[in-house]
Amino acid sequence: MLDIAKVVDDRMAAFQSEHHSRLEALSSRVESYVSEEVKMIALDRSLIDKSDTSLQAIENDAKMRMLSNRDEMNDTLEEIKELREDVQEKVGEGLNGLSSAAARISGEVIHELQLFEGEFREMYQNLNDDFTAVFGSLVHHLQAQKEYVSDIRRELQEANQRALQASEEAASTLETMLDEEKQNSERERAELMSQIQALLNSSAERQASRLRKNVSGVRANMKDSRSALQQANVAYGREMDSWAEKDSRLMDEVLTSEKDLKSKLANTMDAFATRHSAIEDCTTAVHAETVRIVDEQKEDMRAQMQALDEFVARARSQNDDHHNSNLETLNNFALNVRGAHGEVRTHLEQLESRADEFLRAVDDEHQDMERVVSNLKPQVRQPLAELQSNIENTQMAEYRPTGDTPEKAQYNFAVKLPRTEAHDRLIRRLRGVKSPVKSPMKSPMKSPMKRTPLPLAPLTSPLGSRPSSPSKGLVYQDEDGLVESPNKPSSTFSGLKEIDVNISRPPISSVTSEGALAAESDVDGPCKEIQPPPSKRRLSATLAAKANLMGDRRMIPRKVMRRNATTIGPGAALEGRENLLPSALGSGLSPVRRVRSGPQG
Repeated sequence: MLDIAKVVDDRMAAFQSEHHSRLEALSSRVESYVSEEVKMIALDRSLIDKSDTSLQAIENDAKMRMLSNRDEMNDTLEEIKELREDVQEKVGEGLNGLSSAAARISGEVIHELQLFEGEFREMYQNLNDDFTAVFGSLVHHLQAQKEYVSDIRRELQEANQRALQASEEAASTLETMLDEEKQNSERERAELMSQIQALLNSSAERQASRLRKNVSGVRANMKDSRSALQQANVAYGREMDSWAEKDSRLMDEVLTSEKDLKSKLANTMDAFATRHSAIEDCTTAVHAETVRIVDEQKEDMRAQMQALDEFVARARSQNDDHHNSNLETLNNFALNVRGAHGEVRTHLEQLESRADEFLRAVDDEHQDMERVVSNLKPQVRQPLAELQSNIENTQMAEYRPTGDTPEKAQYNFAVKLPRTEAHDRLIRRLRGVKSPVKSPMKSPMKSPMKRTPLPLAPLTSPLGSRPSSPSKGLVYQDEDGLVESPNKPSSTFSGLKEIDVNISRPPISSVTSEGALAAESDVDGPCKEIQPPPSKRRLSATLAAKANLMGDRRMIPRKVMRRNATTIGPGAALEGRENLLPSALGSGLSPVRRVRSGPQG
C-alpha cells in the first residue's frame, strides 16, 4: 500500500509539475503573442502616421495648385471683363450713331408727312367746296321739281275731285230720276190699273222715253267729266314731260360734276403718289442707312467676338489644365491611400494568420493537456482498482477466541471531521495562484465521497498521522500468517487478533508500469473525484453514529486504524498480539473500508 501510495503521489506530483510547466509555457506564448501584436499595432500606427503625412503633403500641393489656378482664372476673367467693357463702349457708340441717323431720317419723314398733310387738307377743302356746290345745285333743282310735282299732284287731285263730284251728281240724278220714275210708275199704275191692257203700251213708251232722256243727260254729264279728265291727263303728261326734261338736265349736270370730281381726284391721287414716292424714297434711305450702320456694328461685334472667343479658349485651356492637375493630385492621393490601405490590409492578414496559428497552437496544447489528464485513468486509478479488487477477493477466516484478548479500550476522538476545501481555493490552487488560506491539517479524516482532488494536495504517508479507528465489534481472523505477532511485527503471525480489514491482504508487488493500471470510471480532469465501487460492507455502530452526528450519511473515513498496545509506527499502540498492525498499511486512497463486525461486547 505504501508503494502504491508513493507511486500515486509521485505521478500526481509529476502531473502537477507538467501541468504547471505547460501553463507557464502557454502564458509565455500568450505574452509573446500579445507583445508581437502590440509591435504590429505600433507598426500599423506608424504606417498610418506616414499616410497622414503624405496626405498632408498632397493636400498642401493640391491647395497650392488650386490657388495658382484660381489666380490664373481671375486674370482671365479680368481680361474678359475689360473686353466686355470695350465691346460695350463700341456697341454704345454704334448705337448712338444709329440713333442719330434714325433721328435725322425720322425728322425728314415727319417733314414730308407734314407737307403731305397740308396738301391733303387743301385737296380735301377743294373737294368739299366742289361737292357743296354740286349738291347745292342738285338740292335746288330737286326742290323746284318737288314744288312742280306738288302743283301737278294738286291739280290732278282737283280734277279727280271734280270728276268724283260729277259722278256723284250723276248718280244722285239717276237715283232721283229712278225714284221719280218709280213714283210716277206707281201712280200711273194706280191710275192705269184699270187701263192696264189699253194703256200698257203707251206707258211703256213714255217710260222708255223718259229713261232715254235721263240717260242721255247722265251720259252728257259723264262725257263732260271724261273730257275734263282727259284735259287734266293731258296737262299732267305735259307737266311730266317738262319734269323729265328738267331731270335730264339735272343728270347731265351731275355727270359733269362727276367728271370734274374724277379729274380733281385723279390730280389729287397724282399728288399723293408723288408724296408717297418721296416718303418711300426717304424710308428707303433710312433703311439703307440703318443697314449700313448695323453692318458696321456687326463687323465690329464679329471682331470683338473673335477676341472674346480667343479669351474663352484660353480660359477653357486653363480650366482643362486645372482639371488635369486636380485629377493628377487626386490620383496620387488615391494611389497613396490605396498603398497605405494595402499595407494595413497585409499587416491585418498577417495578424489574422498569426491569430489562427496561435489558436491552433492553443488547441494543440489543450489536446496535450487532455491527453495528460486522460493518462490519469491508466496511471492512477488502475492500481487503486487492483488494490480494491484484491482486498475484496481476500478470504477471511473465522475468529477463534483464545482468552488472551484484552479488554476493549475506550478512545477519545474528534467528532467534527475535516471537509473538502472550498471550490474557489481548489480552482486557485489548480491555476497555480497562491492562496491566502492556511495550510491544511497534516492528517485529516477525509470522506471517501468528498476526497481532495489528486493534483491539488500532495499525498503524505498516513502512518503516525491518522487518528486511530474508533472502537468496534470483534473482527474475525482471516487466515494464519496474515498478521504479525507483538514480538515479530513484520514476519510472524499467531493467535486471534483484531486487524484492519482495509490492509489485511497478502503483500503485493510494487506497481511500476504505467500501462498496467486500469480505470473504473471516467475522469474528465485532474479535479474530478474518484467514484467508489458499490459498497457491500457493513458499518459499525460507532461509525454510523459519527456519520449521523455530522449530518452526512456518506461521511465515512477512508481509512480507520486501531491503536494497539504494540506500537508499530509513530503513535500506534499495541493492546495485544491479536491487535498487532501489519507492516503493509493502506495508502488511504481506497474509496470504502470493508468492515466485518462480530458480536458486540
